[in-house]
Amino acid sequence: MTRKTGFADPHFHPNPLRGDDLDTFIRRYREAGGWFAGIVSLPPWNYGLEPSWDNYLKVMDLMEKICESFRSFGIKAFCFSGFHPAEVDKLIDTYGYKPIEVVELGFKVIDEVSKRCVEGKLQGLGEVGRQHYKTFADRAVISELILEHALTKVKDHKCPVQMHLENTKSTVQLVNIIIKHIRLSPSEKELIIFHHAKPGMIPEIKEGGYSATIPGTKKQVLEYLYQSYSPVYMLESDYVGGSKNPSNTAPWEMFSMINAILQDEEYLYKIMYENVQRAFHVDTLEQP
Repeated sequence: MTRKTGFADPHFHPNPLRGDDLDTFIRRYREAGGWFAGIVSLPPWNYGLEPSWDNYLKVMDLMEKICESFRSFGIKAFCFSGFHPAEVDKLIDTYGYKPIEVVELGFKVIDEVSKRCVEGKLQGLGEVGRQHYKTFADRAVISELILEHALTKVKDHKCPVQMHLENTKSTVQLVNIIIKHIRLSPSEKELIIFHHAKPGMIPEIKEGGYSATIPGTKKQVLEYLYQSYSPVYMLESDYVGGSKNPSNTAPWEMFSMINAILQDEEYLYKIMYENVQRAFHVDTLEQP
């Protein structure tokens, strides 16, 4: 069976305030075959803003406008905003927040994003999670509290959640404990997405009924995935607008590499359409 396979990038960060010409970016995305965009916010300082409540609101407003721009080009766009675990450390170290102030701000952000999800202005929460690097014990606890608060919104409002976590053998097992207490249904668990997952985590993620994105930006990783795993994951570019990192890969560059390696059309279709539909509960799949 022959299919015309476009691409979905479920996790990337366009930044029109730090160098991305949004119209040009979206045109290239669409021309390369992009049909679905998972657009995830960055912390306020990535947009030249101080971290205040009003500026977190401005970030959410910006996400809404970016999504509207993508949709004007016929792309299904889901916009996420959240409270990245690295924000916990920077708010304390750089901006002088007290730990309890970070908890209160994080909860307030999660509540506002979930409210906008219910209203249809935003489509999900993310990133939230735990630090994947060494930090102080109280900061790890803060991140955990914010993560657990965000995951309750899956139950309350059916908001997808993109999680940034440590990649260890126990990562999925620890999430299982949280989910057991929240008592999510199988369809609700699909909305929990392990962002930037390591390939070795895929069997446990699949067994738990969750969703996963894996960076699709390295040839050797793509080849390993194709040889070792059935297509139960999605691929992300994790592009960051304004980044000068030479390894920063645009979504269409990712898809070009994927196409060159994963030439099985059924395999590609599963990754780029069916798994996206499952993870985000997209209503229809219209190929570009």
